[in-house]
Amino acid sequence: MRMYKRKPAHEKSNAPFSNSISKRIDKTITDLQTKVARKLSDKEKTLTTKQKKWALFIFCAGMCLISGALLYKGIFDENISAPHIDQQTITRPGIIKLPDSLDLKYLEEYKKRQQSLPNMNDSSNY
Repeated sequence: MRMYKRKPAHEKSNAPFSNSISKRIDKTITDLQTKVARKLSDKEKTLTTKQKKWALFIFCAGMCLISGALLYKGIFDENISAPHIDQQTITRPGIIKLPDSLDLKYLEEYKKRQQSLPNMNDSSNY
């Protein structure tokens, strides 16, 4: 008994040339990469360990210089115009006088009620 389904046959695409073109581009790039890798491998075999270390050092130093130059140019170059947003200045508002929240009518009513109630501190009322 078979546990796996058969893989479907390759489906034909609507564009008949798209697969062949992509395969050619892929094969060309792969061949070019292989040739470059073989040439570099042959050159590397002829170098001594000291020469390899120097080549690595020169490569790293060159990459540091390039990235440092790009970083410096990005931060300190005045010719590059960054987007500028005009901001409004922040000022302190003038002194605002709030209206008095105490209503005199309520104050008079409160005093009248207080006088009409018996004095709580007076022990004679108990």
